[in-house]
Amino acid sequence: MITGILLAICAASGFAGSAVFIKLSLQKIPYSGATIMSLLVSALFSLSVALMMHFDEIITLPPISYLWFAIVGFITFTGGRSLQYLAINRMGAARSSSLVACSPFFAAILAVIFLGESINIWLVLGTVFIVSGVVIVSLSSEKNE
Repeated sequence: MITGILLAICAASGFAGSAVFIKLSLQKIPYSGATIMSLLVSALFSLSVALMMHFDEIITLPPISYLWFAIVGFITFTGGRSLQYLAINRMGAARSSSLVACSPFFAAILAVIFLGESINIWLVLGTVFIVSGVVIVSLSSEKNE
């Protein structure tokens, strides 16, 4: 459990750093160029690591798995990343990242709908806290403008 928490904190730190550094790059190039560069570097790096570490498993995957990975890659990288970079460009790294942080809210809803996961008090409380935090950050950011 502790390892999972530490990994999640490291991932959050990585995403936070990414938002800041992409904002710096958006001062020099348009968000579409930043998205394309980010996609190319991410794809090459991820594919290289995956093939080096799990080549045997990758080549034995059923064909439908490749379709699911393609769909996930398109949604996440192409749709999500380009919209996130556009938001960072227009709102700044801090405000846009706080709104992107509500992704667990959407993940919970989609998990209930598509995976049949159950709704419990912790899911409801977590969702309420996430939405409340996003509202508070958004309202306080508007007052500071």
